Parts: sequence; structure tokens; C-alpha cells
Amino acid sequence: MTREQKAAVAKVIKKYGSKIDLEANPEVLIEILRSFGRLFDDDGDGGAKPGGVGPNPCLVEDGRVTEQEIMKAILHLSREVASIKSLIKPRS
Repeated sequence: MTREQKAAVAKVIKKYGSKIDLEANPEVLIEILRSFGRLFDDDGDGGAKPGGVGPNPCLVEDGRVTEQEIMKAILHLSREVASIKSLIKPRS
């Protein structure tokens, strides 16, 4: 884990405590993901492709979101949750 990631974890612990009850306060997870989610992405370059600009990041085509785009977003979110979950280890 990088120094920035360790600092982010320390900030989360300071703000929310070392144990987070997501059943009681599910909005906490959304707040954490919004604040620190990108910090834990695997690509350290922010997703930039070498040699130019990538595809248009807008998911909406013709004013509609496809099922495939929704599933991609859900998969991405579940990976972020798993990443955070692995950082928050239950203490016995």
C-alpha cells in the first residue's frame, strides 16, 4: 500500500472509527468511495492510455444508458467495495 493509501485509510478511521457498521449506516460507504475510491485504482496513471486521448467517458448514448453500461458500473463498484473491505479487517 502506498503512503497516500495509508493516509487515506487513517483519515477514514479517524472520521468513522476502526469498525464501520454498513447495515446501520450504508451511506458511509458511498462517502468513502466518493472521497477515496480513485486512490485505490490499479492504474497509477489515472487511466490515461499511451499515445493520445481515450474514448469519450460519457456513458449515455442517444440519451439512454444501456444494460451493458450499467453492469460495467456495478462491476466497477463491487471491485471498489471489495478493495475497501479488504482494507477494513474485522478485529476480534
